[in-house]
Amino acid sequence: MGEHGSEAGVQNLEFQMKKGSGEMWGGRYRVTNRLGEGGMGAVWRVYDEQTGRDLVVKRLHTELTQYEHGVKRFQREIRALAKAENPFVVKAHDVIIFPVSSGQGMDLGLVMEYVEGKDLFDTLRDERYFNEKRAAAVAIEICLALATAHAKGIVHRDLKPENIFLDNDGRVKVGDFGITGFTDPALLRPTDFGELDRRPLTAPGTVFGTPEYLSPEAGMGEKVGSRADLYAVGIIMYRMLAGQLPFRGGNKMSLIQRQINETPKPFNELLMPEENKETILEPIVRKLLAKNPDDRYRTANEAARAIAEAMWKKYPELKRGRFTQEPYNFISTEEEAAERAEGKQEKRKAA
Repeated sequence: MGEHGSEAGVQNLEFQMKKGSGEMWGGRYRVTNRLGEGGMGAVWRVYDEQTGRDLVVKRLHTELTQYEHGVKRFQREIRALAKAENPFVVKAHDVIIFPVSSGQGMDLGLVMEYVEGKDLFDTLRDERYFNEKRAAAVAIEICLALATAHAKGIVHRDLKPENIFLDNDGRVKVGDFGITGFTDPALLRPTDFGELDRRPLTAPGTVFGTPEYLSPEAGMGEKVGSRADLYAVGIIMYRMLAGQLPFRGGNKMSLIQRQINETPKPFNELLMPEENKETILEPIVRKLLAKNPDDRYRTANEAARAIAEAMWKKYPELKRGRFTQEPYNFISTEEEAAERAEGKQEKRKAA
C-alpha cells in the first residue's frame, strides 16, 4: 500500500512471511502472501476458510503495539472503516489479536475486503493523465466515500492516490483511514480506567499527513476538519488532469510552506493535453484548493454535485449514463437537507 518502513522492519516482515505463509490467523484466515507494507504495518492477502473469500489483513507493527497511541491509532482505523458503510470505502470485516512471542503486548490485525485492481498512484504513474470525464468520475466517487465518513464524524486526513484503489471496473475504493480524526466526542470510547480518553492522537501544532496533499491549515498545525479532505481531492483532481502535482520537489517543510502560501499554476500555463487545459473542471479544482477552508465547498456531497452538474452541462448524454446510476444519487446529510429547506422558505418569503 505504497509506503516502505525501515530496512530492519522489512527484514522482520520477510522472516514472518517465510514462517507465516499458509499459517491460519484468527482461526479462519489462511495466509496467502504479503502484499506490501504501509506506515502502520504489513499488508497480507488471506483466504477466509469460512466464507471462501480472499481478504486482506493489515497487521500492526509489533513495536507500535508497545505504545498506547500506536494501538489507539490502529483501533481508530478499525472503527472508522466499520462505520463508513459505502460502496466506495474499503470494507472492514474483522479484527484479529495476535499474541507475541515475548508475552508482552500484542499485534493487531484489521481484516478488510480485497480489491482486485491497482491504486490510483500506480494508474497515474502508468497513464499520467485522465481525460475530464474519467477524472470527474473518480473525483465524484472519492467525494461520495468521504461524504459517508464525514457524516459520521470521520476525517481521513491523509487522502492521496496511494490509498485510493480502482477495481477492475474502474470503481473507486478509498482505504487507509489509519490517521483518521473523529470530530464527534460521542464516538470516543472508555479507557481501561472507565473514563473517556479525550486526548487527540495528534497534539495541537503537530503536522500529520503527506506534504504533497496536505491542506494549509494542517500545515500550520491548526485544527483539521472535513474540508481538509476536500483540499486533498483538489490536489488529486489537479494531478489527474494536469499530469503533475501543483507543488512538488524540495523537502517536507518547503512543500508545506508552498501549500500554505503559493497558488497553483493555471492549467493553460502547463505542458498538458490541450483538451484538459480548457476543462470545465478547473474552477471546481480552484475552489477545492482555496487556502481558507471556509472558501471551499461546505461538504463532500456539495463538491460531488458541483462536479456532476458541470459534466451534465457539458455532456448532456451523461444524464442517462454513469453519473445517474446508483449510487450516484447525491443524497445529502440531514443537515444539508435542512439548510436547503430553510433556503427555500427564505426565497418564498422574499417573493
